[in-house]
Amino acid sequence: MTDCNLKKLQRVQNTLARVVLRVGKFEHITPALIKLHWLPVKQRVLYKQALITFNVLHHNTPRYLRDLLTIHNPSRNLRSSTHHLLSVSYIITCELFHLRVVTNTLPLLTGTICRMTVETATLLAFLSVNLSHLFSIAHVA
Repeated sequence: MTDCNLKKLQRVQNTLARVVLRVGKFEHITPALIKLHWLPVKQRVLYKQALITFNVLHHNTPRYLRDLLTIHNPSRNLRSSTHHLLSVSYIITCELFHLRVVTNTLPLLTGTICRMTVETATLLAFLSVNLSHLFSIAHVA
């Protein structure tokens, strides 16, 4: 998703927060988003990507997404060996005489979220840890 689209969606979310809480046009929107417990759009996209990744890794569904994800196993003993990172998968598709490379969007996830996605055992623990982490990143005082 492009930055332009993210900004447009963020403006829509800000407008909705203003309507719901009756916040004035020239007042800061961050306190309203915090009061509503809404993540900014960029963090919400990261959260959804991490949630889909968690479901694919732990429940093996849907199969076409599971085939794209591989746990990174370095050939040598590295410090990152214990972090359970995901490898990037590349797919080449052919559509009407032109090739296009589709890359997995998971590298956009931060290292912390990616590690939590792989290491967390239950969905409830994953949801609470990731939401808290993203909320603290989004609304740093």
